[in-house]
Amino acid sequence: MSPAKTHINTPPSVSENGHLPNLGSQIGTFQLSSVDPCDPSFTPLLYRQREETFLNRTTQLRHGSYLRRFAKDLSLDIRTLINVKSGINLDDFMLRHGLTGCIVVRQGAILLEEYRHGNTPASRNDVQSITKSFVSTALGIAHREGKLSVEDTVGHHVKELKDTAWADVPLLALVNMTSGVVEPSDEPRPADIPNPMYATDLYPLADPGAVLAWLRTFRKVSEPWEEFHYYNPNYYVLSTIISRAVEEPLEDYMSRHIWEPAGMKYDAYIRTTGAGHVDGHGGLSLTLGDMARFGCFILDGLDTRGKGPAVPADWFRDISQAKNSVGPRAPGANEIVPDFGYESGWWTPPRGHEYHQLGDDGAFAAIGMYGQSIFIVPELKTVVAVQSGYPEASEDLYTRNAEFVAAIIKVLRQEY
Repeated sequence: MSPAKTHINTPPSVSENGHLPNLGSQIGTFQLSSVDPCDPSFTPLLYRQREETFLNRTTQLRHGSYLRRFAKDLSLDIRTLINVKSGINLDDFMLRHGLTGCIVVRQGAILLEEYRHGNTPASRNDVQSITKSFVSTALGIAHREGKLSVEDTVGHHVKELKDTAWADVPLLALVNMTSGVVEPSDEPRPADIPNPMYATDLYPLADPGAVLAWLRTFRKVSEPWEEFHYYNPNYYVLSTIISRAVEEPLEDYMSRHIWEPAGMKYDAYIRTTGAGHVDGHGGLSLTLGDMARFGCFILDGLDTRGKGPAVPADWFRDISQAKNSVGPRAPGANEIVPDFGYESGWWTPPRGHEYHQLGDDGAFAAIGMYGQSIFIVPELKTVVAVQSGYPEASEDLYTRNAEFVAAIIKVLRQEY
């Protein structure tokens, strides 16, 4: 008996003479950056792929050998309790506000962990301005190390800006968005004039001094501390200063002083400028679990054991107490995040009213443009972190997220 023949169906794409079609020139021509970033169908995917979709390059933050492990505590049905006590249905809330992930960690145990729209525990998500809270933490570490002082001026560290509006601005004013320095014109930049912070076809990654040359054109609109201007270039200047003071790339410094000791599970990516340097104000992509690990790392620093970030002893204690959220940075004084104040790269919720508020538990938050957030609640030793794929910025996102976190905290206060 002859062996049975194995029949292989010829793919339709193969020509009759058996030759492969000429597809080589088509391989790899699809670019994620060509997908409409404002189309809600695509935003969750694009936020997961930021290292591929940013016009600029990105660079890595690397985790170390230590892994912060979380236990799981499923004894509390938070889903049902927040629905009963606050009328918030978790599934409806996540759908309505485009949340791609939510995690609640209390005393090192996960009470709730949910993912949507294709995100998984291994999915990095762009967290927008939460990046600032990581960079401000790096500033505190560099200050304590003696590499710089937060009372130093910009001109002391960046000679290229010594004779500009930035020259006499203290670093502490930069991190608090009270530098008093803005772009040379109030008019929106024309679409055909690229922002030197970012690489484009018109503005390639070629001139390492381009961003600082651009910053030299800025103007002074107030003295430091007088006015609050939530202005991203403050953090590029700050990132440049930290990197120069510690004499290494900022991503390497943050890897050693934040990613490794925090026990991050995954590497992260952070956006660079048209000059090839970390821009500092946004563009960080990390996993939901590592967002929670960062929050727990900070909680460690508020604990008497002092195992958190190596910042000055009162750094996060002052933020938790909103000690310096005053004047133009007081809760309710700005129009960016309603009712919140701002302090050293973090948002401070109101407190001390006739009804209980997040601030009464010492809470403070890192908040991103499209609803991403890390809420740290010291009184309950709790971290709530949110990933978002929402395609538009809105004050309502900040307000609803705060209400969502407040509902969770209300449950925890009653149950523990």
